[in-house]
Amino acid sequence: MLFLLGLAGTGCAPSGEAMTAADKQKQVISAKDRPPLKIALVDGKIAEELNIQWQASFEQPIVVENLAIDDLEDRKQDSTDIWIFPANLLGEMISNQRIGPLPQSAYGKPPSEEGDDSAAAKADSSIDSWPARWRGASRYGGTVFAMPLGVKPLAIFSKKIELNLLSAAEPTAGRSEELTQKSRDAWLQILQSMPTVARPENVEWNQQQLDRLVDHFLFIASTTNARYRGLFDISKMSAKLDSNDLVQSAIILSEFWRVAPQSILSSAPDAWELTRASPGESLGIGYPSKTGTMDSESDATMQVANVSWNPNHGLLVAVGKKTRQSAVANQFVQWLSAPEQRATFSRLDSRIELWPKQTDPNSGRSDYRLYTTLINKEGRPEPTSLLIRFDHSRLYRQKLAETLLGCIKSPEQSKSLLAECSKAWDKITEQNNAPQQRLSVEQSIGFSQ
Repeated sequence: MLFLLGLAGTGCAPSGEAMTAADKQKQVISAKDRPPLKIALVDGKIAEELNIQWQASFEQPIVVENLAIDDLEDRKQDSTDIWIFPANLLGEMISNQRIGPLPQSAYGKPPSEEGDDSAAAKADSSIDSWPARWRGASRYGGTVFAMPLGVKPLAIFSKKIELNLLSAAEPTAGRSEELTQKSRDAWLQILQSMPTVARPENVEWNQQQLDRLVDHFLFIASTTNARYRGLFDISKMSAKLDSNDLVQSAIILSEFWRVAPQSILSSAPDAWELTRASPGESLGIGYPSKTGTMDSESDATMQVANVSWNPNHGLLVAVGKKTRQSAVANQFVQWLSAPEQRATFSRLDSRIELWPKQTDPNSGRSDYRLYTTLINKEGRPEPTSLLIRFDHSRLYRQKLAETLLGCIKSPEQSKSLLAECSKAWDKITEQNNAPQQRLSVEQSIGFSQ
């Protein structure tokens, strides 16, 4: 798709004369002579290919800056045109005035039905055409701030281990006072039937593994009433990590660590591939790699439970709040979300998704179909009460990760450890402008601005 963009100059017409066609022509800046579009890519893997694909269709240059998440802390506000960043940083990006609401002209458009030349098929997209999980990840305080490139939910999967017991924790089971106990019993019956797996001694946990530890804990919590009750008492703006729902989740996590440490120590797609390749019993939480080879015999023995949870670890693309090239920036977002670009970049970064109706080369894999059927069946955004995507999210996640390391080592101390973590979270809240932090948490879980 080729966008033809004209940018008017800022000079004045000759004094006392109407501007002639020649004068106007001089004021038109050629696309190749415009300032480069400045793109900040946070924790991304697509910088080189992004340059290649853009320059294949457009004359205006782009400059892609690769940033680590920690680089954001000391970065001052600037006129960055485009931000591409992990979805769970949305609250921080908004609070730090890096991005503003996304104009509808920047919304990505799904592929039209084959042969559909109607005006509706060619019209700009509305958010209603997005999958439910994208709509939830893009909104903050009821406002759309970004176009999701992908926000894949986590699923629990196995080889030679029956997962039907977890049907008690399916969303369709509904909220009930007995949900946490039923879920706990189902988890422990599955996990305690499995043998202990040798774990690496003296693990030096890196940041990705600490994040995976937190994600496993929150995935388990999402199968309890914590899914609805959340991490905070909003009326007091105090953490409630030592609630029964979350204490039971920590105890289950310790059992999970005993039987499936490789799931926590690996990335989400690597955990899936390890289970696929296992000749014996294996269990994991993650999502499938898009680069896995087809193995009909192995894939036929995979199970995927009817339970998922979305930690919002995908990628979002948004327009910089202080961009000086808003029209081009809006069109860049729409271009990046087009089916052709999604097909290209999803091969480089497993967090990027195709549009649901887009042809997927992995659809021949039976394990992959189990996963896509699971994540595409829900028509409404799931509860966001367990998401840690509000401002200063890294501080909260880091403290929770440190606490969970203690819980998996000494599960009998989970309640006291989580109580201490709640106090630490409250301290983080107080140290970072408590009223503003409360607003960020409220908006993160869906309260309108």
